[in-house]
Amino acid sequence: MPSNSRLSVSAVADLDHLRRMVGPDPHRPGPARGRLLAGSVPVWAIIGYIGAIAGSTEPEAITDAVIAEAAAAYDVSDEAVRAALLYYEEHRCAIDSLLEANAAALA
Repeated sequence: MPSNSRLSVSAVADLDHLRRMVGPDPHRPGPARGRLLAGSVPVWAIIGYIGAIAGSTEPEAITDAVIAEAAAAYDVSDEAVRAALLYYEEHRCAIDSLLEANAAALA
């Protein structure tokens, strides 16, 4: 993980714990389809929401307030959103591709 990452500065739990909060979608395999294990919320959905409210998915755009708003919107903990963000950092290309394909399908 990049040393300038917001997660490395503000994570409330160790990275291994956050990684254990995300698992595969049993019906749609692949790195773009990771889901929060508690609640089965797709990581891509949280990341898409964060991008919409923050204007970017770059770490410097994602404030504690953005994390709190995403947590409230998806009825998950701030820690779960941080787990989704960590997963996104580690699978950015796959998730960005899925979000772009979804946007193109709506256009």
